[in-house]
Amino acid sequence: MRFARRPVVTVSIDSLHFIVPIKTGNTVLTRARVTYSGKTSIEVEVVVEAENSVTGVTKRATHAFLTYVAVDDNGDPTPVPPFNPKNEEEKKRYAEAGARRKARLAQARSD
Repeated sequence: MRFARRPVVTVSIDSLHFIVPIKTGNTVLTRARVTYSGKTSIEVEVVVEAENSVTGVTKRATHAFLTYVAVDDNGDPTPVPPFNPKNEEEKKRYAEAGARRKARLAQARSD
């Protein structure tokens, strides 16, 4: 929503597997970044880490890519701003996101 500056709805979540458990008392650290935007959709990479609050040891708990679509006041898809990668890492992630988008669309057509 922050990137789109409008309400968004979740369209898909790529595979979500927990790598390590998040235990009671752990601090949960969540990082998210936009990796791609289309006409009305946004792909966001989310990384969740579990931090042992006593030792400070942090481990990746899960990782996923979520796709959102911006909606207008009627709930219809509405345009989002373009995502312009600024450095080599963002450009690489943007290209990978484009490939994931194509795979998602192909999968949706075959379902």
